[in-house]
Amino acid sequence: MSADDYRSTLRKFHVTDAFSKVRELTSQLGFRATDATTGQPLDLRAQLENLAKERHASAHDSSHSVSTMWLKTVGNLLIRFGLGFDILASVGAANLRAGTPDYLANDEWMTAQRVSVHLVVERKSGFAHVREIGGRASKVLPDGDDLFRLANRNRAISEIVARLDRNERVTDWTIPSVG
Repeated sequence: MSADDYRSTLRKFHVTDAFSKVRELTSQLGFRATDATTGQPLDLRAQLENLAKERHASAHDSSHSVSTMWLKTVGNLLIRFGLGFDILASVGAANLRAGTPDYLANDEWMTAQRVSVHLVVERKSGFAHVREIGGRASKVLPDGDDLFRLANRNRAISEIVARLDRNERVTDWTIPSVG
């Protein structure tokens, strides 16, 4: 999927400026929002374009070599773009299906702020349900699967639940209103 296809598909779900919305949303889930050296917001459009070019070269040029640095970062990029797309499109689709009046009336309605994030974070001892990374736990259980199931119950239409490992990396996510 090209960067333009990614952007235009999210646009169908009332997401304007898709790359900034994905950056905002995924930063709530532990992904970097700014460049470590410049402090500027990450240019996710450029990252997706580079990812597509590298994938294309790898698939169609037998002499193309892939750097180990790229291999170490590609998984994180794929998860970020997939996660951001899935959440924004799914929450948008759920609001379309529900006929949410504000959503239907505003083709710029879908923002990262409209998504309510619930996190199940692995800790040294057990798992915690928090609303933000580093936040105070509302519930702690020794079993992450049990807590993930509990966190999915009775969620509103724009709520999502993500599971993070001890290193605060996303390992699973769900949009309960979608199923």
